[in-house]
Amino acid sequence: MALRKLYLNNFRCFDTLELDTASGPCLFWGSNGCGKSSIIEAIYILSTAKSFRTSILDSSIQRNKDYFSLIGITDNSKKLEINKHRNKPIEIKINDKKTNTLDLLNTTPLLSIDHNTYFYNDSNPEHRRKHLDRALFSVFKQYSENLLKFYHTLRSRNLALKKSSPRESQAWNPALSELGNKLTQQRKEFFNQSKINFNETLSNSLHPKASLYQGIEIQLNPGYESENYLETLESNISQDLFKKITTQGPHRADIKFLFDGRQLKHSFSRGEQKVISILWSLSYAQSISQLSSSKPIITLDDLGSEVDSQHLEFLYPLFNKFENQLIFSNINNLFDSKIETPFNNFKMFHVEQLNQDAKEKKS
Repeated sequence: MALRKLYLNNFRCFDTLELDTASGPCLFWGSNGCGKSSIIEAIYILSTAKSFRTSILDSSIQRNKDYFSLIGITDNSKKLEINKHRNKPIEIKINDKKTNTLDLLNTTPLLSIDHNTYFYNDSNPEHRRKHLDRALFSVFKQYSENLLKFYHTLRSRNLALKKSSPRESQAWNPALSELGNKLTQQRKEFFNQSKINFNETLSNSLHPKASLYQGIEIQLNPGYESENYLETLESNISQDLFKKITTQGPHRADIKFLFDGRQLKHSFSRGEQKVISILWSLSYAQSISQLSSSKPIITLDDLGSEVDSQHLEFLYPLFNKFENQLIFSNINNLFDSKIETPFNNFKMFHVEQLNQDAKEKKS
């Protein structure tokens, strides 16, 4: 899927903005505060009904305005619409019909590479789980529904544990373990494919920077010890009752990146860690395409920050091998008359000029 047109109204610094993004790669560039990340955020909200910048969507409404409206037109002519009024629930529409977040996620798959993702190894485990789960929404049918059921069942078991009721707590074990085993199996399948893609990308690259990352070890911890989650739930019942919470399970899963047995921060600079996170996210995008018919939009915010020119030269060919639409932002124009763009069907937008043009058109 690709985004062909984008409309913003009362969103962040934009009164109104209309963009023809076509279906190829797009670069949004301009100085800090001009609205680059806001455009990336708008695309994210159109795909997920959430923001990667804030948990309070009201804060994205322009000052002195009562609402924001976002509209996107995809390459298969689907109309996506998000409306958010102050102190009211978000309104989601697809082709002018009200719908819910799950339908939106299934309709507009997106893989976001943003500031929360760049220093992946230093993020908390919850972020790494959510990053994995969002990718899995595009691959396995019912994954998002099963994940919601799992957390609903987990809450019920935790309530029973808080009441110190062994019988009621154990009554939830079969349902929780069935859902947990399904989630773990699909996570492992996707993780293993992504790990293969990550390693193949490095081994196939002719750029000298590729060899720098070939010793990285990536591990998936499912969050529980036994092969079958039911065994863990049953053997841990005393500990769970004592702590009044389910101590092990897919809700504790995590992905670790190690080099020489240590965290990446001990061996790699911040810029190098950012490149590793981008590579891992691109491996996710590749796995999504391999395991399903979906080609999610890839958004990449603030690409050039802390990444030197050699690493950009390393990344550009990797970007270009994807059929996915790539939408990225940067403070500077990464391609001038001296640097030939590596992309086909490429569009660049100077955001400050876009904003000025919109204001002149309005006046």
